[in-house]
Amino acid sequence: MYIVLCLCFPVTAFAQDNVLTLDRCRQLCWEHSADVRNASLDVAAARLQKQEALAEYFPSISASAASFHAYKPLVEVGITDILGPSDMAFQIQQQVQDWAAPYDINTQYRTLNYGYTGGVQLKQPIYAGGRIVTGNRLAALGEQAAVVKSDLQKRTSAEKVDREFFQILALQEKSATLDGLQKLLDTLQRDVQGAVAAGVAVNTDLSEVMLKQSELKAGRNKLKMGLRLAKMNLLNGIGVEYNPYVGLKDSTRVSLDDFVFQGSFNDIVTPTQAYVDEEKAAAALSENKLLQMQVEAKGLERRMVLGEALPSLGLGGFYGFSKMVTSPRWNGALYAMLQIPITDWGKNSRKLERLKLEVQKAQNQRDYLSDQLVLQMRQLYIELSCAYDNMQIARDAEEIASTRLAQIRSDYSAGMTTVSEVLKSETAYRTAQESRIDATLDYLTALEAYRLRCR
Repeated sequence: MYIVLCLCFPVTAFAQDNVLTLDRCRQLCWEHSADVRNASLDVAAARLQKQEALAEYFPSISASAASFHAYKPLVEVGITDILGPSDMAFQIQQQVQDWAAPYDINTQYRTLNYGYTGGVQLKQPIYAGGRIVTGNRLAALGEQAAVVKSDLQKRTSAEKVDREFFQILALQEKSATLDGLQKLLDTLQRDVQGAVAAGVAVNTDLSEVMLKQSELKAGRNKLKMGLRLAKMNLLNGIGVEYNPYVGLKDSTRVSLDDFVFQGSFNDIVTPTQAYVDEEKAAAALSENKLLQMQVEAKGLERRMVLGEALPSLGLGGFYGFSKMVTSPRWNGALYAMLQIPITDWGKNSRKLERLKLEVQKAQNQRDYLSDQLVLQMRQLYIELSCAYDNMQIARDAEEIASTRLAQIRSDYSAGMTTVSEVLKSETAYRTAQESRIDATLDYLTALEAYRLRCR
């Protein structure tokens, strides 16, 4: 006996916020999960970094201004400074001073007491050893890696939601099975009460039934609490607000018990139907893409170091005004700058060799982990097939337990067996039902994990 968990509601009810499907729970998780949102921010940051690298292709323009005022002139030149400290120079200086004194003329040239300058400068790189091109390739690769990591985080979050969602479905179905057993016990109690009244049964039989009903009631309460906790765990993870308290009304939030998780344990595909070629699935995994990007990044890092060892060429220009020695005036200049590293070549060559080894290590790790990913996909499929077989075994066991229970109840009605045997059969049937539900839960969880990796 299988219980379908797709509850029947009016068409308008499915538009309500308290009806949640697996896809809806995943979407809500991606919208509210801090890890997923942070991964999206990493993608945005990587795109901005790519734009930063793109700006290196264009000229840089800067404006500057400066001024100074010295306590004493920075330049003072007299006759002795020009002719040197000789006797003739001192005689000439004395004659000039004597001649200039009546006219109040300074015999020393003084300048750079104060000054100011300002202008605009433009620099355009022409060749930088390939570092600008390589830097842009690294930035583009960083953006791709951020997107892949974001997809990987979404998959990880979805797997967690899947486990919690199917756990709730399992608890709901167990609750439904307990309701069915409760009805069976109620019917059995009425039959035993009638038999006691007719004198064909004793009160001990009735006590056994009532004791089993108490055990079942305690189990239902425990299951109800577990279901509430499972709902709270999932709703907190996907960012849905709810009213957790029974009996306390809250007009702004839906009561926890009013949430309906729409799904079924019967809509199941076989492992053969879900199968995807392991090598193709492994090649499409986010982990494999990141391994390949790691190799590319190491290669680009080595190319950046090579660029540091190559000459660089740039052009520039300046235009502005100044007041230093002469009167204020505007002026401009164009210049070219060639830089050739010489002494750093030995250090850079060793660094290039070291990074070459890092590239080889990244390649080895990629090859090894790629094979491991293929093995992981094969293991997932084997585990999926094993979970499917266990589910089928559990279903068969439940069917046998159901048939046996029906036979025992028929024998009891004919007076051919005791109440104890009926209760044992009902307990065995309940255990078989729970085993089938748990096995189905394991299979559905494994199936969705396999599907997420095969997308």
